[in-house]
Amino acid sequence: MNTRITTLTLTFAALMSATPALADPEPGKEAPPPPAASAEAPPVLRLYGEPVITVPMGSLANVTGPGIGGMLGADYRLSDTWQLTGRGGYIVGSQASYTVAGVALQSSLSFVPVLAGARVYLMGTSSDVARLYGAAEGGVVFVSGSTSADAGGASATASGQSTYACGALSAGLEIDIVDLRVGLLAADLAHTDSSTAGLFSLGFRFASF
Repeated sequence: MNTRITTLTLTFAALMSATPALADPEPGKEAPPPPAASAEAPPVLRLYGEPVITVPMGSLANVTGPGIGGMLGADYRLSDTWQLTGRGGYIVGSQASYTVAGVALQSSLSFVPVLAGARVYLMGTSSDVARLYGAAEGGVVFVSGSTSADAGGASATASGQSTYACGALSAGLEIDIVDLRVGLLAADLAHTDSSTAGLFSLGFRFASF
């Protein structure tokens, strides 16, 4: 009986010593680290609203004053560096006063630009809070003008509309949902010397997809 008890004891001891080996077939080898959580993909489409100010330059300042308006814009992500862009809106110009051949004139121009182009990021990645970029755009602009004349007590008014091919170059800084942009808008690419204005906008992103 003692022999039987001894045999059972040895068998139990052997099983106990074998258990760690079964639980860890390769003792000393570290368990593989858990898979890293994948980073959230940046949005493909972003929508903006932009208050806009224009400051006419050169001879354009003789026929219209600074303008104020707003635009809606969208960016479509091609890569971490490049985006397609589009925006359009309405800008109302203030009056400019001048005299031609003794006739006092007052005139103003209003613009409806529709622009499409591309944006390239010069600094930063999509995970950064602040990014610097440059942009080039082209499209059409619908221009409405009004003029009033006063000569010797007689006055007259006239108005008209025209459509031109336009272009814009700008540089900007994105800070989270804010997009500050400074550039130039040529309302008539065939006559940039008399149709260029400084274009300043402060965009706010209100949706991302």
